[in-house]
Amino acid sequence: MLQSPHEQTQQPLLVPADVKQQAQRADLGLPQRHYRPSALAGFEDYLGVGKILLYMFLSYLVIKLIIDHNNILETLYECFILSLFIAGVLLILSSPFFLLALLLYRTRKSWGIYVYDRGFVYKEGRRLIAYRWDQITALWLEVKREMHIIAVSDSFVDYTEIKILYELEFQGGKKLRFNFNVVKMPEMISLLEERICSCLLPQAIAAFEAGETVRFGEVSVNRAGLSYKDSTLLWSEMLDITIDGTSLTIKKWDKKNVSWSLSRLPNIRVFLGLKDYIFQRYLGIVGLES
Repeated sequence: MLQSPHEQTQQPLLVPADVKQQAQRADLGLPQRHYRPSALAGFEDYLGVGKILLYMFLSYLVIKLIIDHNNILETLYECFILSLFIAGVLLILSSPFFLLALLLYRTRKSWGIYVYDRGFVYKEGRRLIAYRWDQITALWLEVKREMHIIAVSDSFVDYTEIKILYELEFQGGKKLRFNFNVVKMPEMISLLEERICSCLLPQAIAAFEAGETVRFGEVSVNRAGLSYKDSTLLWSEMLDITIDGTSLTIKKWDKKNVSWSLSRLPNIRVFLGLKDYIFQRYLGIVGLES
């Protein structure tokens, strides 16, 4: 049989021998994708220091312009010279870190998440973990907001640092938190959500139809409505539900929208799929954006 040009040029994914053995033991099928750690994995804290220095410099520039507003050109020239000096110092000091990052990247090329037909293998050094999609019970999204205050001259400047963390939970209660950032992280998370949703959404719909309560962390869904802590909304009150990060916004027919801010939320795609099913089957609402 003749192969298409795409099939002729497509090369099979090469995986390390230990990953291959682990995948065969778990019966995961064929490998599809490998998501490698980013070159700067493990150096995020040092990059954070650079961001703080940048904020301090920009704050210093703004304050100095406010104070010396009559000599704007002179102030800008002074700050330009200062920025060149700081950039040169940082370049010299950061050179060893970039060389170390390059060396670590070469040694970590085989690390990462190997996606297979029926599951995935997580490799970090000698640590190997293999799970099938039907063994995953939750993909948690956690949003951490940290407030920082830095002193610039005689003033204080505050800024908020947002960290997004993902954690997988498996049958039996075991958990896996990714210890490094991977290249194409959004694509990998979207793929994991898709595979997990294909397993969990039918179960969630069946539980809902059986009159059971389906829980998404602190949010509960049942035939009566949607609940969070001591607050419950009836389905007949709702026009739509949208999610931004871990925050839920419930649009109501009476225009009095409700917002719930959570720090952690599991299985967002499963939640949205169940919401769409309920809205379409019982409320006759079709085509609203999630």
